[in-house]
Amino acid sequence: YLNVLKRSISLDYYTYDGIYPTNGFHPLWQYLITGISKFFNINTLDGLIYTVFIISNIFVAIGSILIFSVIKNITSSAILAFLGTVPGFYYLLFGYIHSSYNSTWSYINGMESPISFLFLSIILYLLFNKKYLENTKASQYVILGILLSFLILSRLDDIFIMLSFTVYLLFSLRKSHYIKASLVGFIPLIAIICYMYFSYSYSGLLIPISGTEKFGLSLSNIIKLIDLIYPHFMMVSSSVD
Repeated sequence: YLNVLKRSISLDYYTYDGIYPTNGFHPLWQYLITGISKFFNINTLDGLIYTVFIISNIFVAIGSILIFSVIKNITSSAILAFLGTVPGFYYLLFGYIHSSYNSTWSYINGMESPISFLFLSIILYLLFNKKYLENTKASQYVILGILLSFLILSRLDDIFIMLSFTVYLLFSLRKSHYIKASLVGFIPLIAIICYMYFSYSYSGLLIPISGTEKFGLSLSNIIKLIDLIYPHFMMVSSSVD
């Protein structure tokens, strides 16, 4: 993220090497740190590092406060809430594997973790402390839909949270509330389409290039798959060329 930030700050598109456009990152974090750096005219490497570090600390601090409140609300125990927040239950169980991972402060890593942690914390706070699912106001579903959009754009893998959450709502609510519940899935869908359009407009790719390689969706792999299933088709195509 810092390398893309450093090389993109003076350009109108995102690039890793200063020449070719790239979309190989989770968008919201890259957009945010690039936008802030451009707005405050921060262009030195030290300045960019400090900017990302400060933003990360603020987001993780706010998220930790919300998580503390959620755990305390569920358990009625300030001690459990504190341990669940700092260093976190996962660190208490698995921190011995590697002390640099799994703790709350490990989210301050220069990656998309702080902003993803922040929006997940906000959603959990609204669900457990503000009892959003116990109320059928359309406005609350809209808010959840917007927050899920931010969560997904913070880390694209979190689209599975939105899908599972929408399915849960459809099965748990009465049919009269289906339209309101569909907002939870519809709003993130619009956000994803907008992201894909913007990504394609400058990089020529709908989804991050890292994702295409990770899931084997690169052009070379697609050609290999077609060749495996329809070898005769590939031979005919080659002869025509």
